[in-house]
Amino acid sequence: MFLSGTLNVFLVYLVVGMLLCIPPYTKWWKNLIIRLDSYQLNGRRLFAKIILIFPILQIISVFTVYIFTLRSDLYAPFLPTQTFFFALFCPASFVIIPLTTAFYGAAGALKKDGIKLGNFLLLLYFFGCFGAAASNIHDIIWCARATNLYRQFSAGGYDLAPWVEVLNAGTYDYRVFGFYMFIQFMIEFTLGLIIFKKYCDFNGVKEKFKPILLICFAMSFLAAAITVIDMPDVIAPPVAHIGVIMMAVIISSLIFYRSGVILNVKNPDFAT
Repeated sequence: MFLSGTLNVFLVYLVVGMLLCIPPYTKWWKNLIIRLDSYQLNGRRLFAKIILIFPILQIISVFTVYIFTLRSDLYAPFLPTQTFFFALFCPASFVIIPLTTAFYGAAGALKKDGIKLGNFLLLLYFFGCFGAAASNIHDIIWCARATNLYRQFSAGGYDLAPWVEVLNAGTYDYRVFGFYMFIQFMIEFTLGLIIFKKYCDFNGVKEKFKPILLICFAMSFLAAAITVIDMPDVIAPPVAHIGVIMMAVIISSLIFYRSGVILNVKNPDFAT
């Protein structure tokens, strides 16, 4: 079994998952949100800043992706290895793009009337969880491709080094990494649902199915964009490759934004 010797990694994920998912059910956590809700955010001003900053971050990240995956000739002569630029590529592709895209959901809740600080942080929290989950969907798909659907060994390299060293995994097998990315996805998705429910409970939101359905659609488009980023050979022409990424990011951003508009507690159709 390829998971042999990784019980310590499973225990780390189990403990971290419990530490993340249990606190929202405690009284002190609820009291913290209530206290934060005493502060009202200027919706229009914050909305303008988000709409200005997020697209810039997304464009810079996609440009970084383009340079790393398709134009190595521009930086390879100046660097001894790809490790340095890979350190820029990973945050841009698997952190900045997923989170900025998902955070458009929180921006949607700001557009009209602003929002209380506690509510806004809850929105950032659960939208961030779904954005991170989309990134891990990409990991699961990528590892499945590299290992022939997890049926054969395939060794990673410097790309897995931080994960292996931090968790003391003891193996660079993509099958092991893909399995634990599935565990990580389940933690993030579950936590996202928990925080979503808490947000709805705090604000009397009755309609839960429609925003969650939209969020899942947005997460799927975002996961597709990240997967294409890491598989430049799937769509060969560089212009088409970047175009597909941008289109998927834009679509997922708009869907996340729409779900945030629905969850605005001052929307009379969905709140009491």
